[in-house]
Amino acid sequence: MDNYDPNNWNDNNNTNQNQNINGNQHPNQNYFNNYYPVPPTKPKDKLATFSLILAIAGCVTSIVYYISLPCTISAIVLAILSRSRIGRFEGKAIAGLCLGISGIVLMLFFFVMMLSILHDPSLINYMQEYMSVYAVEPRA
Repeated sequence: MDNYDPNNWNDNNNTNQNQNINGNQHPNQNYFNNYYPVPPTKPKDKLATFSLILAIAGCVTSIVYYISLPCTISAIVLAILSRSRIGRFEGKAIAGLCLGISGIVLMLFFFVMMLSILHDPSLINYMQEYMSVYAVEPRA
């Protein structure tokens, strides 16, 4: 260390920290930034995620039309907005769109079935008979 010169870059005491004992570069280090570059991550599409969540909620509650209709319509709108942001439909947006449309179809199916059942005159007579037989008298 007696002949150490800070201006002499070829000094044997100034070994590069990125090199191992044999003088080879460490395999996980790059020449420019000492590390391999991190691959870019795909941005998360929150609109597509919310679309999928609302579409699932709309399908589950399809028998309750006043909950299902806003959920499924907003799921379809969010899926379309997600497409306009990214430029194409991706996985969650496609799933949200398909489930939103199927939630509307299920809701309409249940609504039509309910109307057809309630319009049946024999069912109305049966319900009136049932209510008269099992009617509970109010307590005094």
